[in-house]
Amino acid sequence: MPYGPLREMPHDHVPLAQAANGEIGPLCHGCGIRLTFGQSMAIDKHYFCWQCYQQNTGAGPSTSGKETEKRFYR
Repeated sequence: MPYGPLREMPHDHVPLAQAANGEIGPLCHGCGIRLTFGQSMAIDKHYFCWQCYQQNTGAGPSTSGKETEKRFYR
């Protein structure tokens, strides 16, 4: 038996989902879509998709894309 009071684990509040490839990740706290941890954006103790993160914070991309006529790769 562990010493001290039983406590909630830091990640217990995060709903998780499993992708078809077996990868486990959080569900977006705003819209509920399945994410990988690499795709998710954290606000306090919740994970959000990019669209919900932008709605909650007003943040946007730090760079803008550039359209080119030719691809830079072959």
